[in-house]
Amino acid sequence: ETPLQASPSSPPPRPKASLRATAVAKAPTTLKSPSAVAPREPASHREQPAQPPPPIPLAPMTRSPSHALLFTMDSITSYEMQSKKGGASGEITIRNSLVRFLKERLNVDTDVATSDDHFLRLASDMKRYNLVILDAWTWAAKGWVPKPPLRGHEDKIFLLDFFGARHPTRKGINVPASRILTAFPTSPWNTFLGYAIAADRLEAAKA
Repeated sequence: ETPLQASPSSPPPRPKASLRATAVAKAPTTLKSPSAVAPREPASHREQPAQPPPPIPLAPMTRSPSHALLFTMDSITSYEMQSKKGGASGEITIRNSLVRFLKERLNVDTDVATSDDHFLRLASDMKRYNLVILDAWTWAAKGWVPKPPLRGHEDKIFLLDFFGARHPTRKGINVPASRILTAFPTSPWNTFLGYAIAADRLEAAKA
């Protein structure tokens, strides 16, 4: 994780440039030898099936406000319009979930760019942003080099990759795997965003 340096004009400390999801760990499983197995208890004394964990309450807002700049292919206006006509929308769901998490859990307001021109206007004030979230295509300028506003701000850049990857999928992008954000745990090197699912939407454990 790469901590972000606070600007002299902004006294409150800013959060580290790190996004980590909280995973619900399964109970540990141990293997026992036959001689160590306890006698079978009557059915009435057996433990009941484990129930789903309760929803995790929102943490109190304790972080200083900060800002993120997000620009991905699915945030482009024409892409969103196509999704409303039946086009792909999975990436939009993941992006919206990330924006909501940043606000509710980390007190981060996110500016979402909807075109290249819009991104360049927002990025003209890069000192405003603690995090810059892109994908391989919105990172690049012509010739697969970083867009000019990104130069000198490499420590703020995260890549949102729908399926994850061990390395950036395009040459020239110098972003560590831990700053590749993915919705699916396909690569142990990435930061797994995961999903927030209410306990009442999970199936009850089977006896």
